[in-house]
Amino acid sequence: MRSGDYFFSRWKGRLIHSGIHILSHLRLLVRWVFYSVLMGILVGFIGIAFVYAIQWATGFRLGHWWVIGLLPLGGLLIVWLYRISHDQNDKGTNMVLASLRAETELPVQMAPLIFVSTVVTHFCGGSAGREGAALQLGGSVGSVIGRLFRLAERDKQVLMLCGMSAAFSAIFRTPIAAPVFAMEVVCVGAMRYAALVPCTIASLTASWLADRCGIPLAKYALGDLPAFRVVPALKILLLGVCCAAVSILFCILLHQTEHLLKKRCKNPYV
Repeated sequence: MRSGDYFFSRWKGRLIHSGIHILSHLRLLVRWVFYSVLMGILVGFIGIAFVYAIQWATGFRLGHWWVIGLLPLGGLLIVWLYRISHDQNDKGTNMVLASLRAETELPVQMAPLIFVSTVVTHFCGGSAGREGAALQLGGSVGSVIGRLFRLAERDKQVLMLCGMSAAFSAIFRTPIAAPVFAMEVVCVGAMRYAALVPCTIASLTASWLADRCGIPLAKYALGDLPAFRVVPALKILLLGVCCAAVSILFCILLHQTEHLLKKRCKNPYV
């Protein structure tokens, strides 16, 4: 073989290898853009419905003071719903985080249960936030879609993060903060950068849908910021330490109370 033919054959092989490598990456990109947009649309519509349901429930309660008296009945209804769906041992957001660590599988009924139970709680005047509901809604839908497409465990976890980002973005209208929160909530201080692009696409898609449906973008106006001074800074630092201590105490009391009630009251309706 002549030297020219040798070099041509060698470069031809390299070009073919590079082309295959680029095409595989393009295929992966197109695949995850599809999954991300799909999650953004599905979870986005669920988040939009959730926002309007919460707004209606809160508005009705504020206009009818007697509704708060239905709070015990609302609690019984929620317990009944979880029992008939055979999900009475649900651990909420902790189960979502465990699923992201491949420790457990999310049940299909988790999304409708958290949707209905949160709306019922707000309707009756109960104390319930939307952050945990957003994580559970998005994570549950992502887990179901991942099983439907028979994705590998790692890819299914990324899809769950996309769902969590989309839910947060649609409910709170924070399209940039949503993917950061979803990627960091699994392990505080460590982010899953492989999920950055899919989560951002899902978040922006859900935010765009929410905007089309009339949910306003979250805006927090800041006034004039004071100049830095040592004494006010130390006071703020002390305030942060005190708030952290109160939060830790609250979490401990919450877990201990739950443990005590489960131990003392075998009947969940009680």
